[in-house]
Amino acid sequence: MSPEFEIAYRFLISEARGYDTSVENKQNSDESDISYEEDMFSLVINKSIIIFEREIKISLKGNYYYRIYTSQKAYWIDPLHLGRVDELYDLSGSARNFIGKKIWLELGVNYKDRNSKSEYNPEIPELRNYKKLYTWAKIGWVF
Repeated sequence: MSPEFEIAYRFLISEARGYDTSVENKQNSDESDISYEEDMFSLVINKSIIIFEREIKISLKGNYYYRIYTSQKAYWIDPLHLGRVDELYDLSGSARNFIGKKIWLELGVNYKDRNSKSEYNPEIPELRNYKKLYTWAKIGWVF
C-alpha cells in the first residue's frame, strides 16, 4: 500500500467586528482589532501498514501559518495586534487500529509552536509565544 499525500494552500482574510457598542464603529472604537491576513500551507501523509496481521492507519500532518495582523488602531488602544506577525507550526501524528469489526482506537500526538513579533511592541514574544505538546486517545465505531 503506497502512501497518500495531500498538499494544500489557503489564503484567509479575517475581518473582526472591532467594536462592542451600537454607537461605535471599527474606526472610533476603543477595542482591539484582531483582523488579520493569513497564508497557510498544509501537508498530510496517510499510510496503512500491517503489523501482526492487523492494519494500522498512520497519519502525519503538518500546517504552517503566516499571519499578519492588520490593525490600524493607535498603539495605546491595540498594543497586542498593531504591527504583529505570527508564525505558527502545527504538527501531528496518529495511529488508528480496528479492535473489532466496527470499533477503532486511535492514539496521537500534536505539537504547536507560535512565534510572534511586533515592530511596535518588543514584549510580544513573551506575551504570545508558546510551545505546546498534546497527546490523545480516541475510541470510535463505524456504523
